[in-house]
Amino acid sequence: MSWDRQITIKSESELVLMREAGRINAEALAAARAIIAPGVTTADLDAAAEEVLRKYGCYSPFKGYPGPYPYPASTNVSVNYE
Repeated sequence: MSWDRQITIKSESELVLMREAGRINAEALAAARAIIAPGVTTADLDAAAEEVLRKYGCYSPFKGYPGPYPYPASTNVSVNYE
């Protein structure tokens, strides 16, 4: 592996797309965060985030990811303490 190929300089148009993707992702996370409360399930959080993604014509690479069982959700959420 050549070290001079480790960093790719992005064009302005690529940076614009990356910023937009980050903004959409932040909005999806904010939508999920806004509904966190006792009794809300991880499926509810996933649905809130996925709704934002769909609004912008986006999709999550997690959903349907192949394995013994295709990944069922758009997000990867777990409960730390029950």
